[in-house]
Amino acid sequence: MNRSLCSSRDGLSLDNTVGIVLGGTNSEAKISSSKLDGDSIYLGVYGKRYIDNMRIALGVGYQYGDYEGNRVTKDYSNIFYDKTNAQSYSGNYNDNGINIYTDIRYTHEIKDNLYFEPYFNVGYTFIKQDKIREEGVLSLDTKEKEFNYLTAKVGGDLKREVLGSKGKHILKAGVDYENIVSGSEATELKSSYKGGKEFGVLVGEKNNDIITTHIKYEYEHQNGTLMDIVSSYSFARENMKNEWKIGAGIGYKF
Repeated sequence: MNRSLCSSRDGLSLDNTVGIVLGGTNSEAKISSSKLDGDSIYLGVYGKRYIDNMRIALGVGYQYGDYEGNRVTKDYSNIFYDKTNAQSYSGNYNDNGINIYTDIRYTHEIKDNLYFEPYFNVGYTFIKQDKIREEGVLSLDTKEKEFNYLTAKVGGDLKREVLGSKGKHILKAGVDYENIVSGSEATELKSSYKGGKEFGVLVGEKNNDIITTHIKYEYEHQNGTLMDIVSSYSFARENMKNEWKIGAGIGYKF
């Protein structure tokens, strides 16, 4: 995933801040032999309150995504399956999403400029997925669908800060565990082959448990310029869905 980010923040007081964030992503996800590539834009607003070593954040955001999927079907009639016999179907679709979240983070100083930051996050996401139309002889047309998710995440970061002559360097490495509290149950999409009758396609139960490892470098220049580079890897055992992300961002802090 390649990411660009621009943010603005206004300090209401030493303990309270509000801000807006505008970002864009390019991502790739693989499930077995199939693949999904997409681009999205994000616009959000947030507020933060600092209480001693604790930071509490509340936010809401809107995201629009454009995706290109490649579905691969396998023929197991021959026990000596050969990938060259697989059939591939591609399709494009868009989605619109709204996300509301709260995040609590605590900073514990281990020693000078070295910190441990445990955090807890709860979020609600609503997604409206547009219809999908594949290309190919046995391609599928799928009707639009709405999804709702409530998730909870807990994790921890090890953070190192290094002061430079004109700014601050920050290196973070950590791991988190995410659970889908509701919205992971199996559902049905309405689909049809071109010119054929409509039928239901069962979408299996989603992974309730996702583990992500990540590493991030941030730089804060004394003139307010911000930049970061981040890389993460997520995996879920149930359906072998693995996702690799890498990106960079730039912004400005007022």
